[in-house]
Amino acid sequence: MNNFRIAIVALIFFVSACAQIDYSDYESEVDIHNKPIKEVESLAKQGNLDAKFRLAIDKMAYSRDEAIEEIKSLYYDSKHLISGYYIANRLSNQNERLEILREISDNGNSYTSACAKCDILAENLKLSLDSLDKEKFDKYYSELLSYAKSDFQPAAVHLKFFIETNLEKIEKLKDVSKDILFLYKTLARISKTDEKYYALEYAEALAKSGKWDEAVAMLKPLADDFTKHGSFRMGQSLSQRVGGNFYAEAKAAALMACACDNGLGTAKDENAAKRYRDKVMQLQNEWFLKSFARTFDASGVDKNSFVFDSPEDAKAYRAAAKKIKNSRAERLRNYYSRLAKKISDASKKSLDDLKSASDEIEKVEYAKKLLDLKSINVGKYTIGKYNNDNAKEAISILETLADEGSQYAHLTLAELYKGGNSRNATFSILNMPVDFDAGKARMHADKASHIDNEWAWMAQADKLLGDLDLLKTNAPESIALDGYTVKTDSIDSALQKYRTAANLGYAKAFIRLFEIYNNGIPIGYGKYLVEPDKSLALEYAKKSVDLGDMRLMHYVEDSSDRDKSIQRKLSIIKKHLDSKGGAVAEAFAILQENGQASTHSSSEPEKIKDSVAEGALDSAFAKCNSEEVENNAGKKFAQNAAHEKCSIALSSEFSDYFKSLPKTQENRFLYSLACVSENKIDEAAKELKALAAERYPEAVRIIIELVGVIYGTAEEIDRYCSLAEELKLPIPNWRFNSADYNIARYEETKDDAFLQDFYYICTPKVLEFLSKHSRNNKGALYWAAFRLFNADAQKSLLEFDEVLDFIKNCAKDPKLAPDANVLLAYAYSGNPKMKNNPQLSSSYIKAAGESWSGRARCPAYKMFCFDSIDDMQTQSRFNLFSQSINENDNGNSHNLSYIEKNSLEDLRAANKKNPKSLIIKRALAEKEKALGNYAEALKLYKELNEKNPSDINYSIVLAEMYYYGLGVKEDKALALKYYDRLFVALKEKDADRYNSNAVYILANSIGKCNFVDYCKVKIPKELVIENIKDIPAYRLNSISIDILDYLSENGESALYDKFEKAFIKEKDSNAMAYAARRFFDRNTPEGDKKAFEIYSQMMELGHTLTLSELGSMFFNGRGTARNYKKAFEIFKKAADKKGWIDSTSCIWTALMYKNGWGVEKSDEMARKYVELAEGAHNYEYDFTQFSEQLICGDCCIYNFKGAPKCPDLGVELLERVVSSKNPNVDSFRRYAILLEDGKYIKRDLKKAASYYEKFARQRKKENYAGDEDYWGFGDAIRILKNSPKESDRKKAFELAREWLGAVPDSINAKVDIALLKMYGLGTEKNPKEAVAYLNKAIASKLKKEMYLWRAYGVLAYCHMNGIGVEKSPEKVREIVSAVRKIKVSRCGVWHPFLSYAEWFNPNREFYDTDIVDNPALPPDKEISLFWLREFEKVADTAKNPKFSVKAYGFLVDYFTKERGFEDPQKAGSLKEKLAKAKERVEAAKKSLVRRKIQAQEEMSKQAQVDKRSAYAKNICAVKYPG
Repeated sequence: MNNFRIAIVALIFFVSACAQIDYSDYESEVDIHNKPIKEVESLAKQGNLDAKFRLAIDKMAYSRDEAIEEIKSLYYDSKHLISGYYIANRLSNQNERLEILREISDNGNSYTSACAKCDILAENLKLSLDSLDKEKFDKYYSELLSYAKSDFQPAAVHLKFFIETNLEKIEKLKDVSKDILFLYKTLARISKTDEKYYALEYAEALAKSGKWDEAVAMLKPLADDFTKHGSFRMGQSLSQRVGGNFYAEAKAAALMACACDNGLGTAKDENAAKRYRDKVMQLQNEWFLKSFARTFDASGVDKNSFVFDSPEDAKAYRAAAKKIKNSRAERLRNYYSRLAKKISDASKKSLDDLKSASDEIEKVEYAKKLLDLKSINVGKYTIGKYNNDNAKEAISILETLADEGSQYAHLTLAELYKGGNSRNATFSILNMPVDFDAGKARMHADKASHIDNEWAWMAQADKLLGDLDLLKTNAPESIALDGYTVKTDSIDSALQKYRTAANLGYAKAFIRLFEIYNNGIPIGYGKYLVEPDKSLALEYAKKSVDLGDMRLMHYVEDSSDRDKSIQRKLSIIKKHLDSKGGAVAEAFAILQENGQASTHSSSEPEKIKDSVAEGALDSAFAKCNSEEVENNAGKKFAQNAAHEKCSIALSSEFSDYFKSLPKTQENRFLYSLACVSENKIDEAAKELKALAAERYPEAVRIIIELVGVIYGTAEEIDRYCSLAEELKLPIPNWRFNSADYNIARYEETKDDAFLQDFYYICTPKVLEFLSKHSRNNKGALYWAAFRLFNADAQKSLLEFDEVLDFIKNCAKDPKLAPDANVLLAYAYSGNPKMKNNPQLSSSYIKAAGESWSGRARCPAYKMFCFDSIDDMQTQSRFNLFSQSINENDNGNSHNLSYIEKNSLEDLRAANKKNPKSLIIKRALAEKEKALGNYAEALKLYKELNEKNPSDINYSIVLAEMYYYGLGVKEDKALALKYYDRLFVALKEKDADRYNSNAVYILANSIGKCNFVDYCKVKIPKELVIENIKDIPAYRLNSISIDILDYLSENGESALYDKFEKAFIKEKDSNAMAYAARRFFDRNTPEGDKKAFEIYSQMMELGHTLTLSELGSMFFNGRGTARNYKKAFEIFKKAADKKGWIDSTSCIWTALMYKNGWGVEKSDEMARKYVELAEGAHNYEYDFTQFSEQLICGDCCIYNFKGAPKCPDLGVELLERVVSSKNPNVDSFRRYAILLEDGKYIKRDLKKAASYYEKFARQRKKENYAGDEDYWGFGDAIRILKNSPKESDRKKAFELAREWLGAVPDSINAKVDIALLKMYGLGTEKNPKEAVAYLNKAIASKLKKEMYLWRAYGVLAYCHMNGIGVEKSPEKVREIVSAVRKIKVSRCGVWHPFLSYAEWFNPNREFYDTDIVDNPALPPDKEISLFWLREFEKVADTAKNPKFSVKAYGFLVDYFTKERGFEDPQKAGSLKEKLAKAKERVEAAKKSLVRRKIQAQEEMSKQAQVDKRSAYAKNICAVKYPG
């Protein structure tokens, strides 16, 4: 019942003697209050205002704002006076309140009007007393007293309370001693709710005035009623309420005992006194006894409570209260256990026995048994199973029992509606008989809380009400309490309810209070709804443990004295064995003995049991059979755990249940969750994948959540993450671009689910977002860390000071304090040069405390911010500092990359400061070794190896150093022993002894891998080959490509074939694809056939990433007959795969549709698949690559080999990329080439230049440092400098200067500036300065021959024509000599001399768009012929006859009419040279064949010798054994 209703009924439930007051409105309200809720709802629909008021009052419990509005409407619209009176007493504005009260008081003589008049009189009375206005005081006092004398209870209550609270002031104006006695007497007579309490107050007042005869006459009936109680309920013994009729009876008994002892108002009677006193003591109510002690203590400070001075009574009651206080926890435990046993006993009875029961518990248990509701937790899901046929009947029975006043039924319904079906960002509750309904849950809990039957149920109801007040939605106990999960407007109400439940002995309420005060409730940076209070949290933890709940045991005592702590906890366990049925206590006993309690103690009891059964079972059994286990509880649990585990493993209760339901998507999903909980992973995976294929969101969610359990391949991971993105679900933090996606979705939806996956993200954008939105302020610290390191890197003192203040505020948060203090310690350590205060730094290190130094790693936030800082030295410096103060880092030398960039001096200092840190020692060892300080490195590696002999990283480095004599005398025997540790670990057949680190060390050492934190050393080739053959192939699956590459490079073809077959047998997708590609690239029928077989096998195994290769083989008839239809089917299958978009297959499918190959031609379908491909991750790159294939023909891009030319589609793909949001940088250049060429799209040189410029600028933006990466500038310059517009030529010069600014040593930029200055294009003409730039280019630090030839060619032209220098044939010859030394391709025909010839060819066409070296110099036939002659000399002297053949062939073509240098005589001479070159090639081929034949003959002869030798040995062995 609502508090207001209680007050109203308490004030008005009497028969008035005041004739002028009309009580009809009161009687109507009482009548409505006593009607069943359904009848009230019916009357409300008919327009009954009292019924509407009643429903609105009930609604206050769960929808306050809505209820207030309805009540306001009843008063303002319908003039319902009780509604107005209710509203008036809810207003904080006193003037508004009095205005409404006056309106009501002027509205006739109804009961409500009279109440309003009394409220106004009471307010006026207080004002007159404050101003000491005796005239007004007497007036208002008399009017209110007259109402009281007419037996109007509200007036009597008002006046009594006013006199009691203002007695000292009132006595200055009036003697009210007789009036207060009159009011007590009147209230005792007319009150129907607390009449005994008012009688007690009247009796106490008489006793205080010495009228014991009259006092005893009032007290004795009350005391006698108290002695009639046979036994007391737990709630009465635990009650803290000092007031009410029951308290009045108890205190009357205490006063009568004193009166009988002392003959006060009655004859002395020791027996009567003992009878009364024993009954009071039997109650064992601590709070009552303390109150009674004050009643008889004249020296006490509470004068209002004192009645009679009896030191013996005061002492006895005080001692009894102290004794009861000490046993309170045990009494509460016993009470809760007894009640739990009652419920347990009832639940074990049959339905037939329960159906006819009369007991309240058994009636409710009958309904619960009918419902048969059970639940399990799987990840973020709670799923229920219940008897659907009986659900309506069961809930109906509970509602009927609740209507009849059953406290247990109300509580059961409250829990049912609180735990109903719901979904939110954190978790989901599914398949419950009702939906989550906060209103109904609150209504039933509120009623259960006010039914004084079982206090345990009252406590549970109060805890439930607290949760509904505190949390925004239903949530498990483990949910984080912060601004995302709690309401901010009802915390006081929630805390009050939790404390009420805690005072009633409910352990879970203490645990909730502990959670609140241990970490506080942060609602934003620097803001708390509840401030942390560790000492108060500890008190709550202790009380929860005292009450028998073990979850907070590890908080109770200091963990520094582990033995003492364990003994303390085990003693608590032993004490509470019975109260918890042994299960939790036994679990903790075995966990303590295994040293595992700290990792499990915060779990639910059932989870603890499961964890022990699954994780520590073998260990427990081993201990049971030895003398190690001395605790019987531990033995008992260990022995029972196997049976429990087996029964759990064999149970199919939930999966069978959901399997029997209709095959809806939700039921199938619930079935899969049940399978996960029952460890039927294969069955769960099958159903979840099927649902994911149907795009069922929940299935995709759980698959991603259970990564590694439901699926494992990288391809599947990507597929399901992509599907989650398509369905607009959160994607995990390790997914590419997950942060940007999740942030965007959160901003759009404000759904907290998208805030769950921002960890391990390293961009400033995400950090700044986290600082505003992260749970528990963690994001604020990450952002602070980023700003601190960035300020250090940028040397910004202002920002450094600002962020220090920010971090100091973060340090106030208990959760952030350890890491924040480490940051502050670093800031003042002198590492950042802006601050240096060692003393202050030390104090912050101390403040960080053991909670930080206990981590064997760097602080967590390093992973979030460092990658965004350009100055990597700042990152390494901080990490080194944090490791140097981490005293407990004695077992982990990994995460080396965090500190390896520090200087040798800094690493040495850190090692000296913290010699225990293995990571510092290892970083120093590697630095010493890299700098050639081998002796120092050897010493460190020996020390590391001694401290951690199981880490192969150290022994393998020692092996290298001893083998090659680095810092020590060469000792190959010892080295081989160290090397052997690596190979023994790899060959080990026992999985428990196998060391996976060895794989990564081997991969680093023999391949191109760089697995961070694993050593990279030299291992002798013969040692690798000798040992690798004995390593099981499955051990090397993760590095299969590195193994195959190594064997191929070292000519170990037999081993290569062996491992390739083994990897393929193991179905290693990487090795299979690698082998297929190798066979494909042979371009032979046998190779094609083998590649086809492997790709086909991969398709059967479900590897979809190679389907496009298989489709291309069908398309081109390689390895199988050409089959367009089959190719199309495979391409389309891969393209249509749900959850993952294969852009290559999509484009192939579009190509097939566009040309009608294997399917009916359809431009619409082609466009559809191109658009589908645009949904793929990084599709821009694939489009750019495929477009080149489609435009130019077969190219070197493997995935697209065999695709025919289709320029229209190629151009479309390229245009889609350049107009996309994230265009591939290469697409700009390729599109520019098409625009300049004009063959496939309309030629547009200005537009081409702009795309070349975009290409260069994007490269510049991405900080590419190579000269070639800015070629886009050169292309744009080449076009613009030939433009007739001066503005274009100026733009060309500006671009050249920008290019040179980006790469100061750029050879090509200097050449282009020289050309522009040579002819005054876009700048002032200055040939001398042009030559200077050319000489600077040749002297460039880059010294890349592939760029120098261009500078040489232009400079030679200057010396030939005297441009900027004097003519100089000698200089030209020097340049020719220098260019001849430039290395050119062995298999190609290109040579700088050919390019020079083409530069000056009068008949050249402006077609060479793919080469950016054309300087557009004036045509000059003689110069062109000069360079052709030089090229002929190169061909004449070439050692490779194949090059000569190609060179002469090119020159023959040059001296034809078509190329502009027609000269039959010269052409004939070149043809003769060509024929001779071809003869040399043929002769070389024949020579090679002869050498091969000779080698084979020698091998055959040696084989015969070996065979005869073996035969001879066998004969000897037979004839002469031994």
